[in-house]
Amino acid sequence: MEHLNIYKGNLATFPTAVLELENLKSLQLPCHDFTAIPDDIDRLKNLETLYFDGGACGATPISYIPERIGNLQKLKNFSIGYSKKRLQLPLSFTTLQNLEYFGCYGCGIQELPKDIDKLKKLQHLTLLNMEDFRPFPESIFRLPALNDFTFYQYGKEVDPLLLAQKKQFDAWGAGIERYSFAINQN
Repeated sequence: MEHLNIYKGNLATFPTAVLELENLKSLQLPCHDFTAIPDDIDRLKNLETLYFDGGACGATPISYIPERIGNLQKLKNFSIGYSKKRLQLPLSFTTLQNLEYFGCYGCGIQELPKDIDKLKKLQHLTLLNMEDFRPFPESIFRLPALNDFTFYQYGKEVDPLLLAQKKQFDAWGAGIERYSFAINQN
């Protein structure tokens, strides 16, 4: 099996039997009740797409992304959305040398790694429905392959340094194919 999409099965725990699928390339597990991606997710060495999203069903309770996710060297697409908890990207995130797409949709991360520019193949970065996001690291402007950037933050309080960065982003965004940066303060 190369592709697995278990939609809306109300799984209380991550299905560990999935980790036995050595040839799995795409794993999509939206709309479930488990709280963590297992530490040994790196057993799926051929994984190219990893997708967790609670958007269509309400927020996912995932609150933990393991450090060993950085061992998934074939991972090209990683998307996580609508988490009830704040998520933090592990330090190993920037070792995903083949990552082309990262999407975070209301997933609660507050910042990107300072060395985000290590993701040399990252083409698409989408951060939507963010809340309490901190200023971006300067290394974001050194992502060599990035051609699609979308950022949308909402909330009552916005970090003034993030607001100040908007001008820098607008100037930088003129040079990439698709660009959107919006902050909505209530």
